[in-house]
Amino acid sequence: MELINRLTKHIEKDQKFESIDAAKFIMAIFVIAIHTQPFENFPSSSFVKEYDFLVALAVPFFFIASGYFIYSGYFHRCNEPSQAISYLKNKLKDTIKKYLLWTLLYLPLTFYGFYYFKFNALYSFLSFLRGVFIAGENFLSWPLWYLLALITSTGLIYLLFLRNHSIMKSAIVCLLVYLAYSLVRYILAESGILPSDMQRLWVLFDKYAPTSRWFDGMPYIFLGLLTAKYQKRLAMPLCIALFVGSVRGAEFVIAPFSGYLVILRNYMLFHIIIGIRLRPGEIYAQLRKASVVFYFTHMYAYAIYAVLINREAYFYGLYTFLFTCISTSLLSLLMWKLRTWSPVKWLQKTLF
Repeated sequence: MELINRLTKHIEKDQKFESIDAAKFIMAIFVIAIHTQPFENFPSSSFVKEYDFLVALAVPFFFIASGYFIYSGYFHRCNEPSQAISYLKNKLKDTIKKYLLWTLLYLPLTFYGFYYFKFNALYSFLSFLRGVFIAGENFLSWPLWYLLALITSTGLIYLLFLRNHSIMKSAIVCLLVYLAYSLVRYILAESGILPSDMQRLWVLFDKYAPTSRWFDGMPYIFLGLLTAKYQKRLAMPLCIALFVGSVRGAEFVIAPFSGYLVILRNYMLFHIIIGIRLRPGEIYAQLRKASVVFYFTHMYAYAIYAVLINREAYFYGLYTFLFTCISTSLLSLLMWKLRTWSPVKWLQKTLF
């Protein structure tokens, strides 16, 4: 018990987590970098590899933070199981509503994509349905798959709670589901166990029906739930050791087990971040709001630069990255300045 107490620290109930707000802002910039590829034309080098490693940390961090705050909202608001179920139901409905609203807001870009690639009406319709219900994205609405993955995991939590499962049981069930799914994907696509014709058939199916988007956020969301439930964070030296060990280990472990080390890496990063204490200030609330604006609106800034200015469907590079970052920064600053204005308050509540 003494060893456990040394390796863990209690998370204060009223801790504000300024470090999470700051990290969200940085990770939102990383997401912009993923989609704009600022070093697209740079020769492969150790710098580019380190950059690829860093930006890959972004989306898993958002999933873990989402799981953490889903439970924090439940923990602080609900005293009975029925209240928890009601809270999860409302959380699920709110996420579905935001997903549908953002899908509608991205429709102009979706329609442009169908026009640009000369899809016929039937193929466009089927492609749209695939994008909304399976892939979580259509043309240039790439960030929205995060919401679809969040819907899948929150819905599973809700269903398990209806069956009177605890958070721990729910987390174990969902982690086992993810592990089974990742093993099946490995066997079908990469192991070489299946005949080549069957393997090619699976690759073709996965290309047009990428169901992994339903599951990719699941382990991270449930790790966030468990962290919030037990209000414990690992000691910083242990987190750093496990983070470095999982990074190095993933280079030598074969798939799919290397993927599990990647999950450990991202989870340790979250513990490192919540272990950093920053001086409270309004700036962190502003960074938190800005990160959401960055995440959901940056593809419109990208589209302006790629489609309207450069007349290309896809246009990557450093200037694209800078234009997108500056544009979304100006938008987030404007929304922050006008945050007490009723229309902006409504937008914040409805979309962000």
